[in-house]
Amino acid sequence: MTVSHDGAMDGMALICTGCGRLLCADCALAASDNPYLPKCDRCRASVTVPMSR
Repeated sequence: MTVSHDGAMDGMALICTGCGRLLCADCALAASDNPYLPKCDRCRASVTVPMSR
């Protein structure tokens, strides 16, 4: 089971799926009207958690 809330992403780094910019969750959440769908504050594309190999 996964439980989401608006504080679940505190302190996380995110990467933009559009321009590749690395940004903090606070900036991504501030750029979005929906607290569950953060956006890049530069190009407005969706963001995701960076993955490593």
